[in-house]
Amino acid sequence: MDIKTLFESLDRLYIEGNCTAIEHLLLNAISDFESAGKKNTPECASVLNELAGFYRGVSRYADSLQAFELSLTILSQSNLENTAQYATVLLNLAGLYRLAGRFDDSLKSFLKAKSLLESGTDPYAYVSVLNNISLLYQDIGELDTGYEYASKALEFIRSNGSSEHETASSLNNLACFCIKMGRLDEARKLILEALSIYDAMPGNVHHSAALSTMATIYYQCGDYEDALKTFERSLSLTERSFGRNIEYATTLNSIALTYKALGNKAKALENQCLACELIEDILGKDHPRAIEYRCGLL
Repeated sequence: MDIKTLFESLDRLYIEGNCTAIEHLLLNAISDFESAGKKNTPECASVLNELAGFYRGVSRYADSLQAFELSLTILSQSNLENTAQYATVLLNLAGLYRLAGRFDDSLKSFLKAKSLLESGTDPYAYVSVLNNISLLYQDIGELDTGYEYASKALEFIRSNGSSEHETASSLNNLACFCIKMGRLDEARKLILEALSIYDAMPGNVHHSAALSTMATIYYQCGDYEDALKTFERSLSLTERSFGRNIEYATTLNSIALTYKALGNKAKALENQCLACELIEDILGKDHPRAIEYRCGLL
């Protein structure tokens, strides 16, 4: 199977939400490269990057790290360290570091990827690195810097006609910053535009994140019934695309808080227990988020 056909098959499987088939397809493709003596080629590195991204999405972080590192090694040995392909894999690895809480490693890798992409040869990847850097700054509490990067990403898209997918992702990202900065009207306008794009893109794996943002706005405004419905829809789409990953656990936690606000203590505790169990399985019992979730049980 050639690379183009492989990626077309992957797109279909992601739309179907068939995680098992996705992993098998990618592993079989890598096995085919090995059998043909082409394991150390840029094409194989590309498939390894896809596999690593899949593992990251389903919160299998150790497997993801191994695949990313092997992809980068192959590209380095092929003298492709200054290319957009290398930068894209590095960008994806930096995203893994961020999710795992390795913020220093994440920022270092993001900035290196950004420097490689500033030539503009891959606008899609450049927008992605701007958005991802903004998310890192959000994680470490530097909202003003994060908002600046998120705004630059959306501005770049508006002026360069990037894909609708990346436009929607950037709108959602900026909306999240607006929520944290108390600018709910601006956040609502941004996320409604993002959702209108996702509604026209059935099966897009990022639709659930935008729904979660909309639900958070409902919650912040005290519209708890609408928040609950929207969080639950987001939860369903997340499970369909990625299984019960870290975003699934985060949404469960949000559902628990919403039930608590509605006065349903039993449902709040039920969802909080599930969120706590999942987050401990993924990140370990000593991770700050796991401790935070356990505190929510008290």
